[in-house]
Amino acid sequence: RTKLNYKFVKAMVILNITPDSFSQKSRITTVSELERRILSLQPLAPHYIDVGAVSTAPKCALVTQEVEVNRYQSILFPVVEKMLPALKTTSILSIDTFRPAVFKLVYDFCQRVSDNTKLIWNDVSGKIDTEGVEVLKACPHADYVFCHNTAKDRESSAQHLDTLLVGNPSEAARELMVYFKDGEIKLSRHGLLERSYFDPTFGFSKSYEQNWELARSLPWLLKKFSPERKWIIGISQKMFLRNSVQGELKLEENNTEVAFNYADY
Repeated sequence: RTKLNYKFVKAMVILNITPDSFSQKSRITTVSELERRILSLQPLAPHYIDVGAVSTAPKCALVTQEVEVNRYQSILFPVVEKMLPALKTTSILSIDTFRPAVFKLVYDFCQRVSDNTKLIWNDVSGKIDTEGVEVLKACPHADYVFCHNTAKDRESSAQHLDTLLVGNPSEAARELMVYFKDGEIKLSRHGLLERSYFDPTFGFSKSYEQNWELARSLPWLLKKFSPERKWIIGISQKMFLRNSVQGELKLEENNTEVAFNYADY
């Protein structure tokens, strides 16, 4: 049982425009289906709608950048043209891609549709590199999600289970503390820290036991950072949760902003 302190809790809904999404209900492959899903979310008023066009489940084959771009252009872009001006008054669109060039393409398109549109780059790669920094500086209306992933490079983002955390499972939260403290330094150096969210990325680069220990130690981890630090906690459709019903997440108020993401809408 985990008790999590928070100030603001917000919802991030996942809509994957892939035929092989980890969530069977979120395998969206047509414009009409994506539009229907977004319309169905309106009564829920989610703070963020996260759209991904590449599955990063280790069992799925990696698709090329050309395929990823085509999915955004053929499925997301028509919906953006039709719905973005109204949508951005209630929800922020989050783009889930580990490729900087792909995010830049989507960002530029959204800016053409509606000026000063706020976006989030949900970058599961865990890499703060020159290309990513340059894209963020060129996209001033975009926030950034810095994820925990120890894969060797961006194109290997889906092979995160090849590079698990080292040490005992009980040390998982401490290892992530070091990882995110280092990320704070790098992001601050480039003037990007205040635009950033941190995501422990449950299921990525962690064993079953490490995921559970991290879930138990999450309040400890969050308290090691400034209350102004914003976090995204992704717990939807995670195998380590499906294999047990003993976990319980309780919330009590403090000054930390936390966004939970959910699939299956």
